[in-house]
Amino acid sequence: VLKHASAVSVVMASEGYPGKYETGHVVSGLERARCVPGVSVFHAGTRVATAAQPESERRGNNNKEVELKRLIRKLTKAETILTSGGRVLAVTAVGRGLAGGR
Repeated sequence: VLKHASAVSVVMASEGYPGKYETGHVVSGLERARCVPGVSVFHAGTRVATAAQPESERRGNNNKEVELKRLIRKLTKAETILTSGGRVLAVTAVGRGLAGGR
């Protein structure tokens, strides 16, 4: 527990969620978020795709456990994070007071 700390979390959702939404959109900016102290990105509706995969496979869901292991490590240049669900990810920042979390 951090004394005098606050957290702010923003959830990124697919357009149309919770109704009908598309999957397979590229998620960008994750490397930048990784460099910000106190910021964590929590993946929910994302998956890793490679340029070599056919488009139909890139839009489908794969084994979630394998996908999570691939998201934790650094991506190779040939890999991309794609949306695969309605609630895509949450970006959380922890800092001193509410202003620090922003």
